[in-house]
Amino acid sequence: MDKIISLLKVLLLVVAIAVGIGILGLMYFLYKGVRSGDLQGYVQKTAIEQVIDTDKLSPEQKEMLDSGDMEGLVEDLQENVTPEQIDCAVQAVGEERAKELMETQDPTPQELLLLSKCL
Repeated sequence: MDKIISLLKVLLLVVAIAVGIGILGLMYFLYKGVRSGDLQGYVQKTAIEQVIDTDKLSPEQKEMLDSGDMEGLVEDLQENVTPEQIDCAVQAVGEERAKELMETQDPTPQELLLLSKCL
């Protein structure tokens, strides 16, 4: 019984340390956002950089991302789909589903994650 209690104490200590490190990381992230002067823009830009492969963006699209023009970037991505992005989408969701998405433009959340690597 004493071994189980000791094991639980160690486990709880490890969890507490992990949560503490997570909180410190979040606080540092928020600090950087506040220092940038635009917390919402900083969070959006960071999220987009994690989801979108910026190597596949055009120079104009990269400029929109850097300037924080997210609406312009989304509109440009909707209007200017490259053949490489189409090929990637077909590989990600399959040819039949890709054709359906081109007509309906209504992907599921799981498909959005699969397709995000194509942007």
